[in-house]
Amino acid sequence: MDENELYKYLGYEQTYVLEENVVKSRIKERMQERMRQILKSSLSAINKTKAINTYAIPVAVYTFGTIKWTQTELQALDRQTRTLFTKYRAHHPKSSVERFHLPRSQGGRGVLKLVTMHERQTRNLHKYFHGRAETSRLHNAIISVDNNLTPTRLNLPLADQQTRHQIYRQEIEQWLAKPLHGKTIHRDRHIPNNRPDIVFTNRQTRQTYLIDITIPLPENIEKKYREKISKYLPLAEEVKAMWRQEEVNIIPIVIGATGEIPVTLKPALVALEIKGNAYITMQNAVLIDTCSLTRAFLNQMQ
Repeated sequence: MDENELYKYLGYEQTYVLEENVVKSRIKERMQERMRQILKSSLSAINKTKAINTYAIPVAVYTFGTIKWTQTELQALDRQTRTLFTKYRAHHPKSSVERFHLPRSQGGRGVLKLVTMHERQTRNLHKYFHGRAETSRLHNAIISVDNNLTPTRLNLPLADQQTRHQIYRQEIEQWLAKPLHGKTIHRDRHIPNNRPDIVFTNRQTRQTYLIDITIPLPENIEKKYREKISKYLPLAEEVKAMWRQEEVNIIPIVIGATGEIPVTLKPALVALEIKGNAYITMQNAVLIDTCSLTRAFLNQMQ
């Protein structure tokens, strides 16, 4: 056997040291090949997810705790998984990323997230070695020499990391309250005004807010407010039926070009649960932009 010839031990290619780059490359190829086999099959959506979680994802999970994976590499693998789903028409390209990895019981697709699995695996290994170190001199010796040699970093205390349930809860909250900025809402019938500035939907309470922002001249403030309400009424009715919402609110945010604040602004901010003196910040931003536009116009006239 030559000095630089690779051999396999416990599933890892190595010489006198562990060849991490070679192992990572083989792992990526093997995992993607298994995913392609599953996605090409005629399995149902739920069975494809189960097959990937039990046949493809464990190829990479097996290396967690022994091979050093960076967060960037794990995120790239998760991204490649979603790309393969899209390629084989199992996932919409503009679908929610959070929902892709949420459990099916929470309304997601249920595909395991490698970033989360890596954190869980290294955490469990860390707990295992420190638990056995109290009665085993071998485990205690391994902990003492593991000074950043493995991803578990056994000689360091376990950091206060988030548990799996806390991570899922954060992802659920991000998905349930995800604003859509400047997105066109498509319907079967033509609605001329179908692109409000912000669409905010709370999927737990089944409430949607259609938010449109305008900065008119002071004498047109009331006119613009009424115009925004009447403009989005047909869209609000369609959204309520299409998304099965309990309530759809149209919230115009109107501030005069010279800083005038109508009486309707504060109730609008309260409805959006925006507390404090946010209206003052908004007023300052409007005044600064008005001054900038005026200055630019005067400079052009000179």
